[in-house]
Amino acid sequence: MRHFIIPLLFTAAANGVQAAQTEAVPSCPPPMEFAERKADLLAELQQTRSRADGLYLTRHLVEIFATAPNREAQKLLEQGIARRQAMDAEGATEALDQLIAYCPDFAEGYRQRALLQQGEGDLDGALADLDRALEAAPDHLAAMAQRVQVLVELGRDEEARDMRAAVLGLNPWMPLEKIVPDEPGILL
Repeated sequence: MRHFIIPLLFTAAANGVQAAQTEAVPSCPPPMEFAERKADLLAELQQTRSRADGLYLTRHLVEIFATAPNREAQKLLEQGIARRQAMDAEGATEALDQLIAYCPDFAEGYRQRALLQQGEGDLDGALADLDRALEAAPDHLAAMAQRVQVLVELGRDEEARDMRAAVLGLNPWMPLEKIVPDEPGILL
């Protein structure tokens, strides 16, 4: 009988340690909604008659979507952005992959990884991440605008036109001319 009790005690102790380790790992809170603030900004954008005011309001919307659910997620996002801007694709990928694994519902993580993939020439990967970002936040204007650019680069002009219309329907001041330069043959 004693032979069975000791292994059972070790198994129970090991399971207790595993449970404590699992509980110690913090989970990502849900992304912050800012629903009322976004609705107010989008309504203001529809009423604004000044390009400068429209761009000012657009920057506020972009900031809302770039606000991570907590400090840990914000730190990973900032690392990913800094490493991408420093042309450290491997470091940026690592930070953004960690962010997405930690906060799979945070749209900006996918958008930032899509920027990296787009810069590396992986347009299909970028499009997949942009689609995931838009599943998480259907009104994410920067993801929508980037999706327009990727679709143009893929030669999917009709889809790009539809997405462009959706972006401009939400924000008539979205600076798409920087995202989709005038090119012969592209009817946007």
